[in-house]
Amino acid sequence: MASSPVEHGHDAMYNFIYTLLFYVLFSNSLTSASSCSKFPVIDFGYAQHAPTSVNQTILHNISYATYANIRFAQPSVGELRFRAPKLPPPKSTTIQNGSYPRNFTDCLISIPPDIPIAPGVNGTSWGSEDCLFLTVKVPEGLTGKRVPVLHWLYGGGYIFGGSNDWAGNPAGLFQEMDPNEKFITVSSNYRLGSLGWMSSKGVDMTPNVGLWDALIGLEWIKEYISYFGGDPDRITAIGESAGGGIIQHLLTLRGGNGTVPFNQAIITSPGYRPHVNRSAAMSEIYNGFLDAANCSDIKCLRSLPSSAIAKANEQLIFDIPNRQGFIGPSIGFGPIIDGDLVTALPEQLLEKGKYHRSVQKVLTANMVADGLGATSSNATTWVDFLPIWMSNPTARTIEIANATWPNTTGLALQTFAQDAIYACHAWRTAKVWGSNAYRYSMSIPPATHGQDQFYYLYVNGTYEQTSVEYPKVARQLQAYFRRFILQGYAGGGEESCGDNEKIMTATPQHWPAYGNMQRWVNITNDTFILTYGEEDQAKRCEVLLDLINDPRNGF
Repeated sequence: MASSPVEHGHDAMYNFIYTLLFYVLFSNSLTSASSCSKFPVIDFGYAQHAPTSVNQTILHNISYATYANIRFAQPSVGELRFRAPKLPPPKSTTIQNGSYPRNFTDCLISIPPDIPIAPGVNGTSWGSEDCLFLTVKVPEGLTGKRVPVLHWLYGGGYIFGGSNDWAGNPAGLFQEMDPNEKFITVSSNYRLGSLGWMSSKGVDMTPNVGLWDALIGLEWIKEYISYFGGDPDRITAIGESAGGGIIQHLLTLRGGNGTVPFNQAIITSPGYRPHVNRSAAMSEIYNGFLDAANCSDIKCLRSLPSSAIAKANEQLIFDIPNRQGFIGPSIGFGPIIDGDLVTALPEQLLEKGKYHRSVQKVLTANMVADGLGATSSNATTWVDFLPIWMSNPTARTIEIANATWPNTTGLALQTFAQDAIYACHAWRTAKVWGSNAYRYSMSIPPATHGQDQFYYLYVNGTYEQTSVEYPKVARQLQAYFRRFILQGYAGGGEESCGDNEKIMTATPQHWPAYGNMQRWVNITNDTFILTYGEEDQAKRCEVLLDLINDPRNGF
């Protein structure tokens, strides 16, 4: 178990992270392609940071610096354990360069033994409680400028992930960047597993700590990104799976009251289970953690050394059986309704118009087979399957499920899981934003959860050295993403695509907004196909929301 900088001393559902985890554990530290002299030391007032490394893009040889491991809050240890991030960040009197051993600043991570991950990784744990760091990547030549900013929130089922490239490197979007389309990327950590998402009603701890971490990281950008040449009024939040689920909750933060520190969002396969009232299950997780830590209350937990907390988190994820088919004990980890940041489920709030309209544009997506392996349940009937989603599914609910997700293909349960965890979140956001939304689905085989992340964050330097099967598609998808980040639309605007145009070539000119016609793009292995209508998806999502809203089901 890695020590803290303060101390100095399953499933196809997650296959997007498998190769990346192998990379981080078996590769060397970041390398520098050139001198850091082009990039200044940045003085935030509380700390000064020099570049950690400098690299170049593959197409135009644009140099960009990585300022790694910048603190954005106080270390979340001791009395700050299980609490929202505390500001301001600690002061430092020496110039920092963010250079730590690889993985050293990751949040506490435990990978369950039964997840079929790269050899030697499943069943392992690493990371630190002291992990509230972020990393900024800055192209050269931004002095006196204000360029857009992209903030990456990694996925990983709310139990693993990290901001330092291995869980997705947003600098992949730099690789074919034109000199006239520069922007800055930021990636920030949020606490994971028990440390990020565990709470219990009436106990002195902050619910949804990981959500707080993501929010404070974004607010840090709003305050400090101009120091690098970034525009604090043009921030696009991007996230996949758990990261997308976090952004989904931020869209409806505090029921649409107050403000959010971003004005655009890219949300791919936003992942979370819809929980309406599961406080008893969360208390069960908390009590299990107390037992694992050999404690009787929260005061005891805050007095323990980090090593004991890490061991208890590992035990909870490794050894406590999950009776509901998801990673982690009981109902698993992720955002819950807390009456503060989260006043209701995002889909409920979106339907009521309680969301942040200051987020001007959204791009949402999901994979065709997002639901494959989404749970480890062996259920084969609705009677056995629905109780892992709701505490008391009625007989009428079982009838509705059977009629809405008919077993004509043998994939009814998988489709329900896909809709409930991913697809309906993405669809509803596009529906609500309408003419200000863009949408795609990827069908490149096997089209499983997280596969598109390899494409839009594709990094490799040549088409011959690839981590994706169709690198030209990856580069084209990146071109669409860059246009969205820079100009707020994916293609050439409404007028560029007539109603009869069904197929488009892989060029960034023709990707119309979702709108009332529900136009979306199907990404295949050789083209981008414009498609109209999502009637079946819409029907299933509306039925699902009705089931969630029915208190008799006990979501």
